[in-house]
Amino acid sequence: MAASSQRSSRDLRAVRGDLPWSAHGWSEAEAAAHLLERFTFGPRPGDLARVRAQGLDAWFDAQLAARLSEDDLERRTRHLDALDLRGEALLD
Repeated sequence: MAASSQRSSRDLRAVRGDLPWSAHGWSEAEAAAHLLERFTFGPRPGDLARVRAQGLDAWFDAQLAARLSEDDLERRTRHLDALDLRGEALLD
């Protein structure tokens, strides 16, 4: 497992600090929606509730920690044929 994958939530928070969403006047729901829009392909049903239940900082830390092994990623993405295409083919 890569060294960056082994960082703890505490280590990541020390590097980036807490998310400043309340300082910008956002509600927790607005901040959760923003995180899902920026760091995923957008919220699916139930995602906003899950992020809020986990805590915004904890959810964001989990995204940065990238705890899946290369084998897990390969298994989860092997059905995506587009990953094998060259750039020119993607533009067609």
